[in-house]
Amino acid sequence: MNTARGATRTVPSIFSPSQQLSRPRPVQPIRPVPGQRLLRHSSRQQARLVASAMPETTEIFGQRPVYHYFNLPHVIARGGTLRLFLYLHGVEFDEGPKIDLSDWAVEKKKLMDSGVNPAGHLPYLEVGERKLTGHVTIMRYVERKLGLYGQDPESDFTVDEVADEYTTWRASWADAAFGGSEEVAEKYKTTRDAQYKIFECYYARRSNKATPFLLGGDKPRFADVVMFAIMHDDQTIYGEWDYSDYPCLEALFTTMKGLPVTSKVLPK
Repeated sequence: MNTARGATRTVPSIFSPSQQLSRPRPVQPIRPVPGQRLLRHSSRQQARLVASAMPETTEIFGQRPVYHYFNLPHVIARGGTLRLFLYLHGVEFDEGPKIDLSDWAVEKKKLMDSGVNPAGHLPYLEVGERKLTGHVTIMRYVERKLGLYGQDPESDFTVDEVADEYTTWRASWADAAFGGSEEVAEKYKTTRDAQYKIFECYYARRSNKATPFLLGGDKPRFADVVMFAIMHDDQTIYGEWDYSDYPCLEALFTTMKGLPVTSKVLPK
């Protein structure tokens, strides 16, 4: 298999040395490959998927939480992944002040010294006096409160398996995009094919293939959300991907991008 898939850009980071965002090439629409098995959903079925993902307002915290993250206009990143998830599940929240990257060193020290997040990571969700940290952990927690997680160990394992592996991909992407090292970025680009191959395998082996989502239901789970977000960000910085050998991921990406609430978090 040719590992040099997709057009790549010789941009080592989405930041210049002064830590200002450089504008990446926008993602072009993914064109379906004729005859792909998992893209043969009828227009009626696609409409059902889109409609089912329109959330009703959900109150699970007893109050509106406040979402805190960076000011990152060009990528979804960890914080945008959490925002999309909350929108998909109709969880209302307020937006806290966006943190500029130039202020991050000071803000990170505040987070760690105050105990809000000893690891010094964003995003975090402020719920009254409580601060919830870790975007995957928060999503899992919300699904549990909604009764979507913790009911079936087999389904939980399937979702966790993908989400946990995703964190490795997200970390390597962040190191390449934010690290400022051309060497790290070039090394990352050589791993792209392996990453897509891993997750295509996870989605291809699922038992319920009624829809592109991991568990085959009408609505995406948090594993589906993180996968859409990392594929979007990967292609935003390092170029479009050739999905010829990855029909499951293409179906997921196309369906997630078509959901009405997704437009709320996609970079303009």
